[in-house]
Amino acid sequence: MTSEEIYAADKFLEFVDNIKNKQNFSFIRYGDGEWALMLKKNPVYKKAGMKWGPSILQTGEWMLNHIKQNPGYIIGIQPLALRHWSDEILEIVKDYKNLANSDTFHKNSIKNNLNLLFDELKDRHVILVGPAYLRFNLFEYDHIVTPEGSAWDRIEILKTRINKSIKPDSVVLYSCSIAAKLMIRDLYLKHRENITQIDMGSVFDPYAGVDSRSYHSDIIKRLDIPTVKKVIHK
Repeated sequence: MTSEEIYAADKFLEFVDNIKNKQNFSFIRYGDGEWALMLKKNPVYKKAGMKWGPSILQTGEWMLNHIKQNPGYIIGIQPLALRHWSDEILEIVKDYKNLANSDTFHKNSIKNNLNLLFDELKDRHVILVGPAYLRFNLFEYDHIVTPEGSAWDRIEILKTRINKSIKPDSVVLYSCSIAAKLMIRDLYLKHRENITQIDMGSVFDPYAGVDSRSYHSDIIKRLDIPTVKKVIHK
């Protein structure tokens, strides 16, 4: 696939249809931060090592190695990352068919389309893996709470909790940054198409009144809910 084809690969309706029909899949998003870590691009790479230590750098290598193996899960690539490093990224994934625009859910949230997703999730057993502030009544879910900010060093504990909650055809939604990439891959190897896993990123934040991205304030206003928290990203 070319950069333009990845930009155009909005799989939102396909994902919603799969959830409706219990056609299980796994979707992992790789943004500019993950690609900077995997491709060892400074200042992100250096700052990550200074903040979290050598193990986070090894994690970047680990993620890249698995992407190079053309895994069975769907790889979401952020357009911003492609604008920065398209030649290097496409050299790795150009022959893959399992690619999508990583901003699929974000763009459809902006378009006010997520009710299509929420309606289908009402008929599935859902596990939400994310911070305690993600409280809403859009659909029912078992909540596995993660630390805010970073959960990548608690992956084994979280995976144990997720595995205990999983039922046949469960839908596991992740809102826990880089930890999501690591857990989805491991649980995909364990459960394959017996469950659905989706890396949601910060998509749910405005539905809980949390303004953590530039587009969230407009969604919060549209939803007419109070802002309970504002996160400034530098």
